[in-house]
Amino acid sequence: MSFRESLYKTYAASLAAELAVKTKCAGSNEKCWYLLSGFLDGLDLSAGRQCETGLVRFLWRYLDLLGIRPDVSRCILCGREFFTGNSIGDRVSYNAVENGFVCGSCTGQDSSACTFMLSIEAARYLYAVSELTPAEVRVLPLGDDSLSEIKRLVFFLAGQAAGTKLKTLETGIGIL
Repeated sequence: MSFRESLYKTYAASLAAELAVKTKCAGSNEKCWYLLSGFLDGLDLSAGRQCETGLVRFLWRYLDLLGIRPDVSRCILCGREFFTGNSIGDRVSYNAVENGFVCGSCTGQDSSACTFMLSIEAARYLYAVSELTPAEVRVLPLGDDSLSEIKRLVFFLAGQAAGTKLKTLETGIGIL
């Protein structure tokens, strides 16, 4: 299904382009073009849920290009690693004040700054996007609830990166 036939693809492409423009290509036209054109090519070849996971992967990688992607591998407060079995609980929280993830132990101490909860599955997926090649990440399973959690987080972070409300998110939030 082409961009003309898919409202989701149109909005996803619009969001990616709007973010690139509002962040001035993250200061690197070449790297931005490489990431954006790769996303658009992949989006054109994808269908259904692949488009949704492709969008969150693009946004997560773009946050890295901007230099503001939080480290999803460890607690920003105590340093505990999430994926080694040392983590307490099956959820992590995103702390907007610290721009990082917080383990269950530290979340209990001050939950006022924690704005998003992620399942361990969602956190692992974001970690995989950070560390693996696009081809390796595309085949990883991701549950519907985890995808929804990730979308809420990356849409928030994209808006923060742009420094303003993204029109595509305002008008297309029910679609995206």
